[in-house]
Amino acid sequence: MRCARSATSRSSPPDLGGRFALLLCPLLGLLSGCSGDAPVQQPFEFSHKRHFEAEIDCLTCHEKAADEPHATLPVIRGCMKCHKEKQGKTPEEDVLLQYAGRKEEVPWVQVNNLPGHVYFSHRAHVGFAEMECSTCHGEMKKVEHALTRSNVEHLTMRACINCHQEKSVTNDCVTCHK
Repeated sequence: MRCARSATSRSSPPDLGGRFALLLCPLLGLLSGCSGDAPVQQPFEFSHKRHFEAEIDCLTCHEKAADEPHATLPVIRGCMKCHKEKQGKTPEEDVLLQYAGRKEEVPWVQVNNLPGHVYFSHRAHVGFAEMECSTCHGEMKKVEHALTRSNVEHLTMRACINCHQEKSVTNDCVTCHK
């Protein structure tokens, strides 16, 4: 049995505009260095730089990075270890203290997300391999704001393979791909 086609599908030219847009948009994104992800709105500005200047390291706020697969975002109880009393005169700290007063977590938006088929363990990299966070996340000690987009997009499969080779660590596919 033959499938019936409508007369219009045979005589209409293919929709090249739509196909062209599907090819052109990602290409322009790659050429401009953009991932295509729009920046997210964080609940308030957060100066990583100010915290580094106060000699607070990454693991103080991202408590589980050395012990668990996921680094986790800061939780209010961790913030209150230092901010029980007001530390400065910033509007950001006022917002933080309002969350604490309401006994609410700060609704940080996770910006560093990996594809579902990629497994990355902070515990393996930070805890066991004792890698510095800056190896993957760059110089956060210079960043004066909360991240609104990923700062690990440069970590391609090639970059990870090269790092594993440099450190004589396995490149077996199932180590990182589940």
